[in-house]
Formats: sequence, C-alpha cells, structure tokens
Amino acid sequence: MSVLEEIFYGRLKPPCDEISVNPELEETSKKIYEMSDSIGQKLPPNYIKKLEKLHSFHYDYATFSQKDCFESGFRLAMLIMLEVYANKTC
Repeated sequence: MSVLEEIFYGRLKPPCDEISVNPELEETSKKIYEMSDSIGQKLPPNYIKKLEKLHSFHYDYATFSQKDCFESGFRLAMLIMLEVYANKTC
C-alpha cells in the first residue's frame, strides 16, 4: 500500500508510530520524571493534584505543538513539490 493510501485510511500516524532513539530526548524525559517525582514527594496532596494537572496541560501543549509542526512541514513539502513540478523542463 502506498504512503498516500496509508494516510488516507488513517493507518499512518507519524508521531504515534515513531519510536524515538534520540538520547537527548530520553535524557530530558528522565530529568523531567525525576524532578517531578522529587517535587511530588514534598508537596501536600492538594498540590500533587495541581502538579498532575500541570503535567496534563504540558502533554496537551506538546501534542498540539507537534501536530502544528507536522502540518507546517507537510505544507512546506507540498510547496516545494509544486515549485519543482512548475519548473519541470521534461
């Protein structure tokens, strides 16, 4: 099946299908978890709930940002393709 067909049928979801092997991303994720855990151990229960809500907002923000970056990259790729085909000399 072609990539276009995979996108059309909803089978291709790049951010979800991709498994990161970026060591910097892994290290940053580890630091976030460790700091959150350290802070969470010192907070009263009502603030732990607020910390969890903050994590939820951050996840939503990162997801929307990733989606926007993907869309921008896709649009740029399409503009490049249009320019290439418009200047086609064959």
